[in-house]
Amino acid sequence: MKTKILFLTLILTTGIMAQNKLPDNGISGEVHRKFLGSGFFSNEEVLFQKENLSTQKTVFNWGEPIYGRFYWAEGINNHYVKNGWKKPYDTYRYVIRYYANGKLFKEHISQTNGKRTSLPVCLYRANYDTYDWNEMRILSQNTGAFKPGKNTIKIEVCPYERASNRRSEPVAIASFTLNMPASAVKNTVTFKKIETAWKKWDEWKINGSRNFGYIQSAWGKKDEWNFEINGVKGKIEISPVVKNRWLVKVGNKTIKMEQVYGYPKEWNIIDGSHTYVLKPVWPHNKDFWKDWEFNTKNGSLKIVSAWNKTDEWDITDKMPNEKLEVKLAAIYMVIYLTNIK
Repeated sequence: MKTKILFLTLILTTGIMAQNKLPDNGISGEVHRKFLGSGFFSNEEVLFQKENLSTQKTVFNWGEPIYGRFYWAEGINNHYVKNGWKKPYDTYRYVIRYYANGKLFKEHISQTNGKRTSLPVCLYRANYDTYDWNEMRILSQNTGAFKPGKNTIKIEVCPYERASNRRSEPVAIASFTLNMPASAVKNTVTFKKIETAWKKWDEWKINGSRNFGYIQSAWGKKDEWNFEINGVKGKIEISPVVKNRWLVKVGNKTIKMEQVYGYPKEWNIIDGSHTYVLKPVWPHNKDFWKDWEFNTKNGSLKIVSAWNKTDEWDITDKMPNEKLEVKLAAIYMVIYLTNIK
């Protein structure tokens, strides 16, 4: 009797689940079935139902075209149902997460009609390709996340609900090896401009020659900031030990910023055993705060207010080989001294 009840319960549950299943694109063919829950990569665009497995690659050199396609069983809409998420008022979403050597370095959210069960990607497009792929600058804008030589790049596709900022387990995961020359891996960027994101002091946009980034206060604090530039993440905070000392931290590296004794308008930027000075160009002028200079053994940096604004600064960066965190220390002190303090 118990067996019959369990059997009937299973049939009823299965029937209810089948009724709740929403229409989706399903499994499109044998290649889809072969790579279910994963995907593959190529130097050529991987076309839907026209996949050419003879072009599949698992190792790429920097500068090569990198295309791919991911495959999963049920539409994003049905994963919303499985997760108990409400149908969105506008559109379904998924998030793509990018890892280099086991560390997450970027993620971005995309919209979908919900029926999708495969996804084409392009991480570095071919010369003949003119299409503006969403993710085609992910690698070039995050070279700071890589190391010289072999890098394991892993990509995950996860359903995402915007209303509660939730993502579920990945529906597809695939990896490849990327060989990077040392010349392409630099924790630096040539800065051009920094300005407030929303005309408020607590978030700043950074524009550079190759890419961009941000500095953002941690939960409205004036003494703790997070940043991400060129794939490099770090923190700026006031020293808990030394008065009037600020720290820029990237991994296990720390840059110190301290006021020069006897010169209240000047700051030392300390990189290990090297000390450099940030100072106003015209220290005795009443508008001294508009124009700053910073010099290291690798060149010079000028930070000038744009049209007398304290929320927008033009940067002349003539130290392309200087460390990102050293230049950022000088730039941060300017916006700190003129906006936040």
